Amino acid sequence: MVSIKIFVSDEGFGHIVRQKAIIGELIKHDDVDIVLQTQKHFEAAQNFIGGGISYNLQFNNIMTIKKEDGSLDMDKTYEFIKNYPENSKELIEKELDSFNYDFVISDFVPEAFHVSKSLGISNCGAAHFTWDWFFSKLYPSDKALINTLNKYVECVDEIYFPPLTPDENLDKFKDRAKVVPFIISEDYLGQKTKEPAEKLRILISDSGTGALYHIIKKNLPVFKSMTDFHFFLPPMFKVEADNITIISRTEDVPKLIPQLDLVVARAGFNTITMCIIARVPLLLVEEKGSPEVEENLRKVSELGLCGELPPEKYSNNFKSELEEFLKKDFDTVKKNMQNYKFKTNGAEIIAKEILKRIK
Repeated sequence: MVSIKIFVSDEGFGHIVRQKAIIGELIKHDDVDIVLQTQKHFEAAQNFIGGGISYNLQFNNIMTIKKEDGSLDMDKTYEFIKNYPENSKELIEKELDSFNYDFVISDFVPEAFHVSKSLGISNCGAAHFTWDWFFSKLYPSDKALINTLNKYVECVDEIYFPPLTPDENLDKFKDRAKVVPFIISEDYLGQKTKEPAEKLRILISDSGTGALYHIIKKNLPVFKSMTDFHFFLPPMFKVEADNITIISRTEDVPKLIPQLDLVVARAGFNTITMCIIARVPLLLVEEKGSPEVEENLRKVSELGLCGELPPEKYSNNFKSELEEFLKKDFDTVKKNMQNYKFKTNGAEIIAKEILKRIK
């Protein structure tokens, strides 16, 4: 029996989605035992991934903090992350004290690679950006933070990056980086059985970190007034209107996306991935201050797969912004979506390479 430990960053839900896909390929082999470690989305991971593996509730030492307007709170995030060099020592010591695994996967918890290398155990990363890149963009003057992150990530053996990964990540790890297709489970998205509808069907999406909650809440009366459209809203919003459907569970969103005409969302990688695969046009909202979201938005925009919706315009002028997008850019984005070529077997490729290394 080969034992694998997976460290999942305590951030958005997309980290769980990618690991589920990899786990699904690995557990097809009866002689693989897997433990997944996370905290923020611990229950969600259990419900989403399900049985066949074990779970360990543990904070993996990195997170970001958002403002009410959905932007990254640079000051509060720094108040937390500036203690990373010291806090990481505690996590490493705890892991080394009881570590008994044959292989490590992470998405991109830096300590996981340091622990693995210290014990002579092979590892790999599977992520669309790395935390050393992220925080070097935010706080370049904090040398202790950046040096610690760099020290740990240098211990990674190999990194699997999906499409749209920041170029700087690919360059930094060019000797260990491998670009693979999108990392997503075959059964994650629903089938496209959409029938013609009188009204445009639009998903108003929040992120796994709740970055757009307050903007969406402010716009609830606006959505109700736009009766020429049918909106689908996340389950935390309580509003009744003939042109609004409240999604009963967040887990149902992937099954819904192929039935939609447009998704309005933060430019998170998981949302982008789902919409590209389902070929559903995007109207993306930036997250001011976030290097990851800014890079996602830049790459998807360059491909012509989205429109852009600044947070302040989303908050104060959604109706006219949506109408302007539908008039000027929607048809072009829809056409580009249909023509964009991609594959979705990244998890299968990663699992096969991992199994070759550990057997």
